[in-house]
Amino acid sequence: MHCYQYTRGDLARTAMFHLARNWVLVALVVSGLATSIAWFNRDRLSLGVHRSTVTPEPGNQGDQAGTLSPEHATVLELRATARRNLGLKVAAARVTDHWRVVTIPGVVLDRPGVSDRGVTSPAVGSVSVIHVFPGDTVLPGDKLVTIQLFSEYLQATQTGLFQASREIDLIQAEIERLSKVAERGGTS
Repeated sequence: MHCYQYTRGDLARTAMFHLARNWVLVALVVSGLATSIAWFNRDRLSLGVHRSTVTPEPGNQGDQAGTLSPEHATVLELRATARRNLGLKVAAARVTDHWRVVTIPGVVLDRPGVSDRGVTSPAVGSVSVIHVFPGDTVLPGDKLVTIQLFSEYLQATQTGLFQASREIDLIQAEIERLSKVAERGGTS
């Protein structure tokens, strides 16, 4: 069996805790009662706001443009003190133009066969592969199409040009390698 010893300070702290807890509960109950009383008497407590319904004119059923049925229409009338407290300024409405910018997503399409964005080719041939399609984002340098050349002479000339450029690159690499060897005093 365990024996607990309480000091006078421990008992005082425990009593103060229970007393504070009871005060908090009492405060919550009182605020709840005050809120519920205010809620059920909200029509009697106007606080500067008067709410009334709009009744339609005789013979008007509320189906014309600009009119509302009585169950949906309410008018909120503020007294002068309420307007001052809210910082509202009342003035006559005046008719003015109102401009509004609206962003609408869309795609610009050209009519088939009519386009102001032409793509030219330096060679004559037929399109063998299409790399991009309508709606794709294209950056400068991207491949659009692959063209199969018609002229064998042009194709042979371009092949020769490509081979010559590759040989120039290889010769440049060889010259750089030999110049480094020559700087160190070596021979090849």
